[in-house]
Amino acid sequence: MENSSFAPVLRSVNKTLQFQDFKKACHQFLLATHDLVPALQDEDLDDDVTPLTEQHLARLRAACGWGAHALATGEIDKDEELVRLLHDNDDSGADEEDGDDDEEGSAGVRT
Repeated sequence: MENSSFAPVLRSVNKTLQFQDFKKACHQFLLATHDLVPALQDEDLDDDVTPLTEQHLARLRAACGWGAHALATGEIDKDEELVRLLHDNDDSGADEEDGDDDEEGSAGVRT
């Protein structure tokens, strides 16, 4: 297929689809943030929630920076620090909101 005259067209379509997936992921995050951040305004969060949230935001900023750099330059290489940020604490409780010890599903919120 690499020698086919269709190969460049297929690569272009694939790149377009990948860009659309990236754009969709960004849009979904923005929509979720738009709904969730105002809901947290008057909440009294547990002391351990803030550092964990700051770690996740640092990872998010790193991923956004990497995405912006990749779109601007076409380079997708990750340096060691970026790899560490993106993969550090992958199982650190990102899915803890499903835990049974949460009161009415409000993980990290004092009642």
